[in-house]
Amino acid sequence: MKLKYIIVVAFCFVSYLCSSQTDHAFKKTRDSLMALPDDSAKVLQMIEFFQTYRESEFIECMKVAQKGLELSSKLKKFKSKARFLNHIGDGYFNMANYEESFKYYYEAYKLSDSIKSPFHLGLSAYNLGWQTAIQQKSYKDVSYLYQALHMGRQLSSDKLILMASNALGSFYTDKYEREKKRSDFDSAVIYFTQTIERNKTLRRFTQAGALYSNMGQLFFFDKDYTTATFYFNKAMEIFKNDSDNIVSNTHKIAMCREALKDRTVGVVYEFVYAYATKNKMQELRKDALFSLKNFYYNEKQYQKGYDYQKLYYELLQEINGEFAALSIKNFETNYNYVKSEASNQQLKQASEIQELKNKRKSFYITVLIGVALIILVITYLLFKQNKIRQITNDKLKEQNKIISEKKLEIEQSIEYAKGIQTAFLPSKDELNLLIKENFIFYKPKDVVSGDFYWYLINEDQKGLLLACADCTGHGVPGALMSMVGINILQQLSVERKMRSPGLILKYLNAEIKNSLKQNSDQSIQRDGMDIAIIHLDLASNKLTYAGANRPLYIVRNREVIEYKATKHAIGGFTKYDQAFEEVKIDLQRDDLICLSTDGYADQFGGPEAKKFMTKNLKALLVKIAHLSAAEQTVELETVFNNWKGHHMQVDDVLIIGLRL
Repeated sequence: MKLKYIIVVAFCFVSYLCSSQTDHAFKKTRDSLMALPDDSAKVLQMIEFFQTYRESEFIECMKVAQKGLELSSKLKKFKSKARFLNHIGDGYFNMANYEESFKYYYEAYKLSDSIKSPFHLGLSAYNLGWQTAIQQKSYKDVSYLYQALHMGRQLSSDKLILMASNALGSFYTDKYEREKKRSDFDSAVIYFTQTIERNKTLRRFTQAGALYSNMGQLFFFDKDYTTATFYFNKAMEIFKNDSDNIVSNTHKIAMCREALKDRTVGVVYEFVYAYATKNKMQELRKDALFSLKNFYYNEKQYQKGYDYQKLYYELLQEINGEFAALSIKNFETNYNYVKSEASNQQLKQASEIQELKNKRKSFYITVLIGVALIILVITYLLFKQNKIRQITNDKLKEQNKIISEKKLEIEQSIEYAKGIQTAFLPSKDELNLLIKENFIFYKPKDVVSGDFYWYLINEDQKGLLLACADCTGHGVPGALMSMVGINILQQLSVERKMRSPGLILKYLNAEIKNSLKQNSDQSIQRDGMDIAIIHLDLASNKLTYAGANRPLYIVRNREVIEYKATKHAIGGFTKYDQAFEEVKIDLQRDDLICLSTDGYADQFGGPEAKKFMTKNLKALLVKIAHLSAAEQTVELETVFNNWKGHHMQVDDVLIIGLRL
C-alpha cells in the first residue's frame, strides 16, 4: 500500500507541474514584475517572486535573481543584495554546483559582516556551515552553524534558531554515521527533538516534515529500520502536497525495506532515479544510483549493477568536479589578502612563462611514455575482463535456474493462499436469496487481496449486517490482515451478538490493536484498515451506518447522497477507546446503497494518466443506477478497464451495491 501510495502521488504531481495554465500565469506575473517603473519596488517584488516560484520555475527564477542582484548593487540596497546572493547560492547548491554556491554564500557572508546586519550574517553563516560541515563533511568547520544559532538566539529569530538547530542535528547524524559515537547520536536526537517541539509550538507543521525525515535518517544509520520507517512515513503525511519530498522519502523507505530483506524495492529505486533525472535533482539522483548498483549486485544481476555503478561514478565526478580541492580557508585567505595576492600574481607571471618553456620538452617525452603504458594496461585489462565475463556468465546461468525454481515455489504458495482467503470470504448465495438486486465488484491487484467484504444475515432473515474493508497493504500482507479482520468480525457479530455498526467498529479497533500489539505510541506495528459497516432492517426499511475513513453512498432520484465516515482508521494510531459515529437512515424504494474502497477512484489512466477520482465514481453510480445488478457489474468492469488502459492496476478494488 505504501509503494502504491507513493507512485500515485508522485505521478499526480508530475502531471500537475506540466499544467500549461500554471506556466501561463507564471510568465504573466514575471512580465508584470519586470515592467515595474520603480526600481526600489522592483527589487522587493523580485525577492518575493523568487521565493514563490523557485520550486516550480527554477531556471527562470535564477535569471530573475541575477537581475535583482545587479539592480540592488546599483541602488546600493545591500541587505537586498545579501538576500539575492544567498538565494543564488541556494540555486547553485540545488543544482549540485557546489563551487558556485560556496562563492555566493561567502560573498553574502562578507557583505553582511561589512554592513553589520546580524540576521543576514546568521543566514549566510548557516548556509556556509551546512555546505562545509555537512555537505563537505568537514567536522572542524561546524563553527558557522553555532554562529548561526547564536545569532538566532540574540535576535530571538525563530527562523534562524530552527534552521541552525536542524542543521546541527544533521551534522551530528552525519558524524554518527562515520564515527559511531553514541554521544553524536544523542546530540542529533536532542537537536531534532527540540526543533520539532518548537515547530509544533509555532504551528509550523510543514517544516516538521523535514525534521521527521532527518530523524528517520538518524535511526537508519543506527540500523533501527522499523523506527526509521516510522519517521519517514510521518514525514510523508506532512509532505502529501510536495512531490519532491514524497519521492525522496519513498527512496529512504525503500532502503529500510531492503535492509529488512525486502527484494521487491528495485522498481522503487528505478522510479526515484527517473523522477530525479527528469527534475534535475542531482543529489537524489546520485543516491538512487548508489541504491540501484548495490541492489542489482546483491540480486546477482551483475550487468545492471555494473551499468548503474558506471552512471554513479560519472555523476559523482560531475558533481564534485574541482570542488574537492576547494576549501573554506582559501576563501578566508582571499577575503583578508586579496590585494597582496593580485600583486604577487603579476610578479610570478614572467618567471612562470620561462619555466613552462623549459618543461615543454620533458612533458612531451613523459606523455609518450604514459601513452605506451596506458596501451599495455588496457590490453591486459581487456584480456582479464574477458575471462571474468566467461566465469560470470556461467554463474549467472546457475543463478537464473535457482531463481526460476524459487519463483515457481512462491507463485504456487500464493495461489494456495488465494484458496485460503477465498474460503474466508462469505458466499454470495445467501445474500442473493435475501436481496436479489445486489452486486460485488471485486478486483484484487495481485493474486490475493487486502480488500475484503463480509456479511451476516439475522436469524429471522429480516436483517443484514454488511462490511466493506480496505486493509493496510495489498498482496500477501493485505490478505493476512483481511483474515484477521474477518475473524474478529465473526466473533463480535456471532459470539457477542453485536448488531450496532458503531459499536462493532469500536470493538474491532480495540481487538486489532490487541492482536497486533499496538500498545504504545512508539509501537512499530501500525497496520490497520479503513472500513464501512451497515445494518439493514428489511422489515422497517431502515439502515444504520458507521464508517472508519470509508463513506456510504445512496443513489436516489439520480443524485448521490454521501454519508461521511469518522476520520479515524481501525488500528494504527487510533486510540483504544475511539468512538465511531452512527447514522440512521430511512430508505426509499429503488434506493441504490453503495459501499467501496478507494481502489477504483485512485486508479491512474485516461489520456493524461490521472486518477479516476471519487467525483467520477459518484457520477458513474448515478449513470448505472437504473440497470440491473448484473448489468451494473459489467458496466463497472468496462469503465475501469477502459480508463486503466495500459497502466498497471495500483490497488485492490471493491464496490458493493444493494437495491431494495
